[in-house]
Amino acid sequence: MMPPSAQAENGLDAEIRGIRLLIQGGRTEEAAAAFTKALKRRIKRRHLRWLANIAWRLEMPEKALSLLARHVRSHGRKAAADKFEKMEYGVALIEAGAYDEGFELLGELTPSDFPELLLFRSFYHFHRHDHAAAIPLLEELIMIPGRPGPNGKLNAKIFLASALEHADADLGRAAHLLEEVIAASTPSIHGYAHRNALLILAQVRVHQGLLDEAERALAGLESVCRSEKNIFGTLLLPKWRAILALRRASSAADRREAALALEAIRAGLRGTPNEWRARRCDAELARCAGDRDAFLRAYFGTPALRYREKIARELGFEVPDSYRFTLFSKPGSEAPVVVSAIDGINTAGAARLPTGGAPQRLFRALCADFYRGLRIAEICEALYPGEYFNPQSSPLRAQQVIRRLRDWFRQAGVPLVLTTRANVYRLEATAPCEIEVPSPSVKRAPRHALLLGLIERFGLGWFTAGDLAAARGMSSRSSLRLLKQALEAGFLERKGRTRGASYRVQPSPELLRTLADEEWSASGTSASNADWIQPESVGK
Repeated sequence: MMPPSAQAENGLDAEIRGIRLLIQGGRTEEAAAAFTKALKRRIKRRHLRWLANIAWRLEMPEKALSLLARHVRSHGRKAAADKFEKMEYGVALIEAGAYDEGFELLGELTPSDFPELLLFRSFYHFHRHDHAAAIPLLEELIMIPGRPGPNGKLNAKIFLASALEHADADLGRAAHLLEEVIAASTPSIHGYAHRNALLILAQVRVHQGLLDEAERALAGLESVCRSEKNIFGTLLLPKWRAILALRRASSAADRREAALALEAIRAGLRGTPNEWRARRCDAELARCAGDRDAFLRAYFGTPALRYREKIARELGFEVPDSYRFTLFSKPGSEAPVVVSAIDGINTAGAARLPTGGAPQRLFRALCADFYRGLRIAEICEALYPGEYFNPQSSPLRAQQVIRRLRDWFRQAGVPLVLTTRANVYRLEATAPCEIEVPSPSVKRAPRHALLLGLIERFGLGWFTAGDLAAARGMSSRSSLRLLKQALEAGFLERKGRTRGASYRVQPSPELLRTLADEEWSASGTSASNADWIQPESVGK
């Protein structure tokens, strides 16, 4: 007879297989419940990578990281990670918001060992709105014979079709790939892939202007979702029906009615885990209803340069030097408090966030994207660029900065709070409030802006980290970190090796020529209030 420990181990293997099948079928609530139950069993190391895979697929990437962290990031011989563990840890980092660290870790592995790496690397580009960069990875993946498995191949085709649609690359091929997936899948076995293929096919047909074809795809999705209460039927189907109605509207009255329906859906997404889906709502309101404010929300509220360039080119609206994003307002209320997204300068009082300090960096990161909050790993990557995320210690460190920013809101009289739901942090307003965001076109590259700020403060003379900290009202640790960045960039000279070391600027001719080309635009922004101290990786 098999000993009880072996029976339990084999039982966990069966549970893992069952959970993966539930996810494949799109039954995520059942899968999440079964996953929680499985974590209570005795877990061997060989189970960890499979449990981590399940965790990030169920949108619990922090749990995936906690399962594998001591093996992947420990330097002890016994804890050295295998390639499978590294792969799952890398994709979990990307899904948790530590994009650069995750992409770097996946870069240590080769697709010849794990073809799925190509899919996981594409996730990085999807998060960056750089869909064109994802296309060659996914094309390579779907051409590999027998890998990934049948369900993995279906998902790879869906991601490729989505990348082709977002990148305006080859809409005909995108539709063909999706029709292949629909034909090869069944709602009961491949529910996730089948529903996604129908939904993205509707998007592609809308993009092509084939509205009858889009309607047929949505009808197919509705038929599949009729007996199920999931995000496809309760949110995505109504959203795309509203978009389709807006595209079909032939009169001003019909256009207003469709725009109001889509605007209601967009407003209902605010503060929810699916808030990021409002981005497409705004783009469609701008495109079909001529809604300039919707365009400005999408443009200023998306940190990805390629996305901004794309919608500005497509929609043709003029981009102002700044935009005020309304977090909270109501008819007849008092004038809103206006807060600068750069340094917290506000109309509530004289207080401002110390330039270059951690609370300012956190505030900048929170203001970078209007459509979604930040997970804790993303906050850590913004606050401490270049450092590994530790699931145990990094969140505690970030919580100190979160507390300081919350304290500043109270002390400054700014009606903002930093809330957290489902491991996501968001800015919310308790009274009428607007965030003023500068146009990306009037900002310098942070590395060069840092150089000009140093020259402005110290000329070409010697100074210490303490001098920099005192001049900018920042901590010694922050000043040392920024000086390290300047040294690595090659435009500082250092004398001495301890905390008492002195520095002076020595910009190269090449760098100065680049600076001349990257001067501030005619907006009149001066170096004295420029964001010159900001690390390049903030505001992803």
